[in-house]
Amino acid sequence: PDNHCVEIYWGLDQVGTSGYVRPASEWKGIKTLEAAIANPVPGQDTHINK
Repeated sequence: PDNHCVEIYWGLDQVGTSGYVRPASEWKGIKTLEAAIANPVPGQDTHINK
């Protein structure tokens, strides 16, 4: 159907007991998987073991 999209959340940050969360300035909206892998957020490991 028109206007549908798929959102993939991979390696989600978790809020620990200290309450630390990633600052909003580090969140990115990316349109493709290739772009997300090429330009990850700080601390995100995009390496795939083969």
